[in-house]
Amino acid sequence: MLTRLRVAGFRNLADQSVDFTTCATVVYGANAQGKSSLLEAAYSLATTRSFRTRDPRESISHGADFLFVSGEISTAPESGPSEQVTLSPSRGHGRGERRFAVGEYDVQLAEYLEYLPALVMTGDSSRAIAGSPSERRRYMDRATASAVPGHISDMAEYRRALAQRNQLLRDGAPDEQLEPFEAILGGTPEENARAFR
Repeated sequence: MLTRLRVAGFRNLADQSVDFTTCATVVYGANAQGKSSLLEAAYSLATTRSFRTRDPRESISHGADFLFVSGEISTAPESGPSEQVTLSPSRGHGRGERRFAVGEYDVQLAEYLEYLPALVMTGDSSRAIAGSPSERRRYMDRATASAVPGHISDMAEYRRALAQRNQLLRDGAPDEQLEPFEAILGGTPEENARAFR
C-alpha cells in the first residue's frame, strides 16, 4: 500500500510530499488544481508510465530540468512483519534517461513493477476493451501485471521464445529445433521454470 508520495517537477504540482494513512483516500478540489496530476504521479510511481500521455517527458513541469517521483510503500506481511520500502523512478528530458530504485539499489524494470501493482480505470479503458485485439491485449496485460506478481517476467520470456521460434520458422528449421520453444509457448510459468533448471 502506498503510504507517502513525493513529487518534484511534475506537471502543475508544487514540489511536495503527501502522506496516505488510511486504506481509502478521497481527492477533491476545484478544476485545474492538480487532482488528476496527483493521481498521475501515483500511477507513474507504480508503473513508470503516465495514463495521460504516451511520452512521460510531457509530464515534466514547464521550466523544470527533470521529473522526479518517489514514494514509500508498506509491504504485504505475508512473509513476515510489514516493512516500509522506498520506490524511486526518475526520468530526464533525454530519450532513455531513466532509472528505477528500490531502497538504495537500482533494479530492472520487471522487478520494480512488482512492488506497487496499479491499474487505472478511465473513459479510455472501456474504449480499449472494445477496441482492436492489440488494444485489448495490452490492457489485459496491464491488468494481469497488476494482479499477478511475476507476470512481466513471464511475458518477457514468452515474447523472447516467440521471436526465436518465428525466426527458426523463417529459416526453415526442422521440427526438433522448434520443440523447445513450442514447449515454452504452450506451458505454464511453473512448467517453463522447471524446463530451465
